[in-house]
Amino acid sequence: SSGINAEWPLRPGVKVPTLDDSHGVSLCVDRIQLDQAVDNALQLDNKVVIEKFIKGRELRGAVIEDQNGDLHLLGVFEYGVNPSSIRDQKWTNGSDGSLVLNNYSGSRWFLNPNKEKYVIDTIKDVMFRAFRAMKLQDWAMFDFRMNEN
Repeated sequence: SSGINAEWPLRPGVKVPTLDDSHGVSLCVDRIQLDQAVDNALQLDNKVVIEKFIKGRELRGAVIEDQNGDLHLLGVFEYGVNPSSIRDQKWTNGSDGSLVLNNYSGSRWFLNPNKEKYVIDTIKDVMFRAFRAMKLQDWAMFDFRMNEN
């Protein structure tokens, strides 16, 4: 058991930060699922992230570090998931009632810098600060959930 002290109602996401494309991700609806999701994630890696699920847009950005140590944004793209049916597109019910990731192969597109400059600049700032804070090297990708506000 994870021994996590959480107040409900809470809808946390549990994920393994070293895996890509939502592998090792669980969306929990109760304490039992949370404990099970953490135990399952710990079988994949010794690091687990637990965070509040944010309903909204799903974005990914990439950053690269050049030979001089300067950071550059490679781009920000959005996964084409309809928020009203995200559960049907990306998640399905597992045998134990938990939500399990589908094999999602939906559309993706780069954000238009002329139309979404604020979003791109905000994500760029967060990625660059996180890259430095985590003492990363060479390149990294970061995933974001952005609510309607």
